[in-house]
Amino acid sequence: MRLKRIALSSIFILALLIMGTEYVVSNYIVRNGFDALERQQVASDVRRVRNEFLSEIEDLDTFLWDWASWDDTYNFVKNENVEYIKSNLPLTTFLEQNLNMVIVLGSDGRSIYARAVDEDGRDDESLINEFQAVIAKDGLPQITPDGKAAGLLVLSDGPLIFAKRPVLTSGGDKSSGGSLIMARFLLDDDIDSISKRLELPIVAQTLNQIHRGTAVPLEQLLAGKKDVISVKDQDTINGFTLLRDVYDQPALVLTVTEPRKVSHHGRVVAIYNTLFIAAILIVFSLLMYLLLQRKVLSRMIHLSKEVQRVDMSRETPMHVTISGDDEISQLAQNVNAMFVQIAEDQKALRRAHDSLERKVAERTAELEEANQELLCLDKAKSHFLSSTSHELRTPLTSIFGFIKLLERSFKKRFQPHLNDVEEATKYIGTHLENFKIVRKETERLGRLISDLLDLNKIEANRVDWRDSDVDVKQLVNSAAKSIVGQFNDNPDIELIVDTPMSLPSLHVDEDRIHQVLINLLNNAAKFTEKGSVTISVQDAGENALEFSVTDTGTGISENDQKQIFEIFYQAQNGSEQYGPQFGTGLGLAICKEIVEHYNGRIWVESEVGKGSAFRFTIPIQTAAASSEQK
Repeated sequence: MRLKRIALSSIFILALLIMGTEYVVSNYIVRNGFDALERQQVASDVRRVRNEFLSEIEDLDTFLWDWASWDDTYNFVKNENVEYIKSNLPLTTFLEQNLNMVIVLGSDGRSIYARAVDEDGRDDESLINEFQAVIAKDGLPQITPDGKAAGLLVLSDGPLIFAKRPVLTSGGDKSSGGSLIMARFLLDDDIDSISKRLELPIVAQTLNQIHRGTAVPLEQLLAGKKDVISVKDQDTINGFTLLRDVYDQPALVLTVTEPRKVSHHGRVVAIYNTLFIAAILIVFSLLMYLLLQRKVLSRMIHLSKEVQRVDMSRETPMHVTISGDDEISQLAQNVNAMFVQIAEDQKALRRAHDSLERKVAERTAELEEANQELLCLDKAKSHFLSSTSHELRTPLTSIFGFIKLLERSFKKRFQPHLNDVEEATKYIGTHLENFKIVRKETERLGRLISDLLDLNKIEANRVDWRDSDVDVKQLVNSAAKSIVGQFNDNPDIELIVDTPMSLPSLHVDEDRIHQVLINLLNNAAKFTEKGSVTISVQDAGENALEFSVTDTGTGISENDQKQIFEIFYQAQNGSEQYGPQFGTGLGLAICKEIVEHYNGRIWVESEVGKGSAFRFTIPIQTAAASSEQK
């Protein structure tokens, strides 16, 4: 079934990858191609609209050329014949020719005739005045050397197209020196007419009519871009172009709005293309799965079932059968060869197993015998240490007592008499120092014997643990008071006791925990020249108390920290600095045994030259349970 799932998953993932790739191609290549084509079409339509508006100016100029090269107009400029006005420029001429203004200038530039009408046929003197004011201020730029001028002006009443030509005879005589100007407004009807001719919706706006925030890309047009294409929404696209006036100033923005037929067609093509590819992939996936099922999966499943039926415990090799002549049948042959090899290996393994069993039985008997001997030796060692320590302690006590008696007797009986003898005085201090050395070495030997006895008892589980509820704060203060005399000998060391106001009690052997604290404090005092030694206790969390003894002494190297709690091990930096008279190498080992008896943990944190911190934890709840169990 796993192979089927893998095959189906692989085919499905492959189909998804192909469909995803095709979707990307359709949406980002095909659709982008249609979008680009659509933009080109809209740009072409915008140029058509622009040219159509420019052709309006050309048409007006062509109409003006017929009038300006007419002999009657020429004679009117020469003679100012009133009949010319009555017969040729009545109101009907303005309305029929869609003119809003006609101006005839003489050779001296004086206005011989000027008339302007609005779209309803009423005279409009303001148009003449505004137009003459504009051309009087900036002048009309000539398009040709003969004085022709045409273009667009934006006046207060709207965009105005005009044309100006010199008045000529039909033969081309220019001796009159006059000019003819015709102009008309671009009205909404004109724009609608252009829209109908081009079959495009067109909107014409002056710069004053464009409000900030609208969709018109005015900045791009003013920057000199002739055509700007902008997608309005999913169904509409806009094209913009800018017409400039006769002075090359921005005048009129033309907007062409078109439905996005090309883009919509691209989306449809992309969808149909995706559906077509999906259908092909589904058919291909089904055919691929059926082919895999028939040629591979079914045969692999059959091979798997054949292998599962094989009894590997039989000594005679089993065989599987798969039809065909391909890799799967070759795999079946390899499996059969493996079964033969496994059967042979099993026979060899059984022989090796029987041989190993015999050797293990022999070695076990030997180890059992050696273990019994080691147990006897361990009991003998423990008995020897116990009896020897007891035997040594008795004469050692006598030696220690007589040494103290001799020291006191010497000071009392002999020293007063010898002080008067000058030669003997120098030997008195030597003898007293020798008494002191013998006494200290005797004390050290006594501590060594006591430590050996304690360690031997703990290891042999022969210690009488007298557990009781102990006030932790009182226990810490008692340990500090017991060791304070050693700190009084060195005023450069300060003993600090740090305990919280409230602490839970521990159910432990008070003397043993006291022994641990005294040992740690004694070591801290020995290896600290100046500074401080701090004993503290705090709640360590996880239902346990943490005791710590911190000093500012010599510190312990990393190598020594790993072995500091082993029996008879002494830190090298301490021994070199203070001499061999300090420590037996048993104190920390005893501390470790006591702490671990109560399921606690002891460790050291130290850095050479900066001091050490010995810490140990005692569980609050498990202390009593451990004691009762042991």
